[in-house]
Amino acid sequence: VKELIINNDNMPKIDRLENHEFTLDVEDRQRLIEESDKEVEMVKQEIELKNIAKKYHHQLIKSDCWDEMETHGKAIHAFKSNVIVSNYPMRKRTEEDLAEIAFVNLQRKIEVAETSLQKEIIGYTKSSLTAEANEKPDEEESIENGKETDADNEESVALYGSRGVAYGAGHPLLYTQFQLNLVHEKRDQIILLKDCIHKIKCKFNEEFNEVLKMKQSEIKKIQEKNVRMSKIIHDLKLNEEIFQPEMHIDEKPEEMLKVNDAEIKAEKYLLPEEVEKKEQIKREQEARKAAEEGQNPRERALQQMMGGRLEANPEEDLFKEFIRPEFMKKPPEQMTDDEVRMAKEIEKKEKAVKEEREKYKKALETELKKLQTNVNTICEAFDDRIAQLFEKKVNTDMVICQEELKCLRLFSLLLDEDLMERKELQLSKLLDYKKQLKNQTHAMLTDVKHEVDLFRDEYDKYVNDDKYMDKGFRKEFADTEPYLDTLQKLFRRRPRGQKNLVRVCNDPPVVMSPSTKNPYAHPPGSQGGGFAYSSGFYRALDEYDDVSHMPQGLDVLVWERLIEYRRNKVDLEQEVKSKALTLAEMEEFLKKRAKEDDELREEIENILRSLKRIKDDKLKFMMNLSIQFLLKQGQVEVYSDDFVTDYSDSILIHRSVVEDLNATIRLLGDAKVAIMNDCKNFRTNIHLLEWEHKKMKMQIEDLHTKAKDIQLLRVTKELQQYLGDEDYQQIHQHEIQMLENRIAKYHHAHEQTIKERKRMFNRLQKLVKAKQSENNSVTKELDELALSLTEKKSIYDVNAGGDIEAAREKRRKEITTRRKLVDVAKIQAQEVAVLRAEVERLRMKTFPALVQIDQ
Repeated sequence: VKELIINNDNMPKIDRLENHEFTLDVEDRQRLIEESDKEVEMVKQEIELKNIAKKYHHQLIKSDCWDEMETHGKAIHAFKSNVIVSNYPMRKRTEEDLAEIAFVNLQRKIEVAETSLQKEIIGYTKSSLTAEANEKPDEEESIENGKETDADNEESVALYGSRGVAYGAGHPLLYTQFQLNLVHEKRDQIILLKDCIHKIKCKFNEEFNEVLKMKQSEIKKIQEKNVRMSKIIHDLKLNEEIFQPEMHIDEKPEEMLKVNDAEIKAEKYLLPEEVEKKEQIKREQEARKAAEEGQNPRERALQQMMGGRLEANPEEDLFKEFIRPEFMKKPPEQMTDDEVRMAKEIEKKEKAVKEEREKYKKALETELKKLQTNVNTICEAFDDRIAQLFEKKVNTDMVICQEELKCLRLFSLLLDEDLMERKELQLSKLLDYKKQLKNQTHAMLTDVKHEVDLFRDEYDKYVNDDKYMDKGFRKEFADTEPYLDTLQKLFRRRPRGQKNLVRVCNDPPVVMSPSTKNPYAHPPGSQGGGFAYSSGFYRALDEYDDVSHMPQGLDVLVWERLIEYRRNKVDLEQEVKSKALTLAEMEEFLKKRAKEDDELREEIENILRSLKRIKDDKLKFMMNLSIQFLLKQGQVEVYSDDFVTDYSDSILIHRSVVEDLNATIRLLGDAKVAIMNDCKNFRTNIHLLEWEHKKMKMQIEDLHTKAKDIQLLRVTKELQQYLGDEDYQQIHQHEIQMLENRIAKYHHAHEQTIKERKRMFNRLQKLVKAKQSENNSVTKELDELALSLTEKKSIYDVNAGGDIEAAREKRRKEITTRRKLVDVAKIQAQEVAVLRAEVERLRMKTFPALVQIDQ
């Protein structure tokens, strides 16, 4: 099938089959086509959904970041420098914001009017109220006029803590920094400051828009000049580049929302019908254009007769190539008189055209330089304007930061005040709860004390009855005198290990009182129940009551009366012990309740102290205002931290204090410098005197040395000659002349030697050249001999192949003999050298030795 398809592609178009006609399984082909169509449809739907999602996100971003903006973000780029200045993007203010600003303005105007009326009615002065000490002289005048002098500007910087007045934030209704005592004043101040920030940004944006319009006009001027410059550059055939300014995309942010065809990198897919339709339209346009060109006789005549121009252009004529006639290519001897005359005229005309062309070129170059200078001037002026705008943007940012800092500080103060209010409210609620609990505890403590006192009285009563029974035993059993001691011992006898009491719980379960919320509304034991002996105690006591323990001879009635009396005594002891334990628990309960009452009293006192401290802090917070100062660099002498500088330990002092201190330090420093200069000069004089003294000591030593040298000087012949001969200078000159003559002779001899050596050098060079030529000829002969030797050796090898071994043995013997002879010659040469050295030594002994002895 593939071969058939290939052959089909090579067939003529009229005999060529379609590709689908080669399909054998039509149903499978149809199935594949349907599956591919389904996949294509699914991909289309996915792409459409993605496009819809992107459009939705685009609409959200556009509505939030573009449509809601009152002023869109822009940035102006300078022409030549890298300065970029951006404006302030601003959102549209809502109706709630505008209504809030209007309400605050109205409220502030009412406050100002009320203040002025208080001044008129009460007539207080600035010294009478500290709150009005730093207000403006007349706030109503500032509201009506809205103008301030330079002094007022300086005063506003001090009162308001920023330079917003100079940048369009001069709001006459603003509070000064010394008036923000109440919460509503701080809230109103925040709203007014936000309005001032909005005004500052609006004012800068107005100037920004003016500069943007200025750039557009400057670009138009530069483009007009560029048209002329491009024409001049084309005429002069220069390769200079023309500065083509354009508006940056940051200056036209609305262009970001438009998609140009050049930004789409992917090729647009066209259906075959669309491609065919597009090509047909293109062919029709070309045919129409060709028909119009062929049937327009006016344009054809203009092109043929006047070169397509109705008016002459002298500039193009000047720069045309001057074509000489053919006869001027001949030599002057072959020209006729007319041709010579015409040639002279043509040369004259050509010279004039060249001069005119040079003049025109110079004029064009001058005009080009002038245009380039104008363009550079425009660019520099606009760049300077951009630099000024950039500086103003920096200052505006500084002012906005100052205003925002004031807003943040006010927010922080409001948060602190709100925190203190919340804390005070919590403490008040806690104090009420603790007081209520304290009242309940005090009432319960009083009741418990009363019940404890009653129970103690009852306990004392039982203790007295117990003592009375102990004392009345002998009276009760006085009729049994012989058995009295024994009966008393039996009466006091108790079971061992069984005397501890256990609690008998007859009380109902403790229920928390809904009124007091206290499970200890009544002390333990006050509502019934108590302690009793265990059952084992009573069983042991029953054993003691047995008749077996009765003394012999005692009447049974007496024994029964003793048992009954002992039982009553045991019951009474049980009651006493039970009451004692119950009383101990009640006292412990009373101590706990008293301790709780004391703790509640301490907590209430702590809460009252905290409330007092919070109220003091609120009062101090209200009166101790946070003031913002604008200080120049160098006036702040506190080390700044990385984030927020801590000024808690700092103090604010007047400038005159520092200046006076600096003046005092300067005065003391000058005095110290003067004293140090006096000390330095005094020490310098001391060092000079020491140096003079040392110099004189050295001069003395030098003179002593010279005197000793004069005393020890030996008088030689030369010294005598110098002392005796009057014309010693002439003798010295004669010696110098002799030495100079000797030097001249040495120079002459040296020059002769150099000449001789040069001649010898030339001879040696010639000899070297001759030797080189001989070496070359010998080398050639050696090559020829080597060649002949090779030939003879080959011939010899062929002819004397059998005598090789004999020749080798002979050659070996010759080499051995020669080696022995060489060794003997070396030994004899060494002996001859030794003998020669001995002869030379003996010869040197016969000559006298002249050795110079140094004295």
